[in-house]
Amino acid sequence: MIEPNTPIEIVASAALTEMRLDALAGRCGLVTEELTGAERRNRGYMVFLHEAYQNEHVWFIPEASVRHA
Repeated sequence: MIEPNTPIEIVASAALTEMRLDALAGRCGLVTEELTGAERRNRGYMVFLHEAYQNEHVWFIPEASVRHA
């Protein structure tokens, strides 16, 4: 689990590809919300990107695509 306000890097994964967000791989940001509880079907994090993607800064990123920066 990665705590809010932790800097992260988005890495390629099958989950990111499935969401059609491969273009986010290599970008960096800050975790704003942790969504990895056992009760969740899709585990991941809300991430504030340093540079907007499609005019948005906040994105849901699957757990497999997040690593500490």
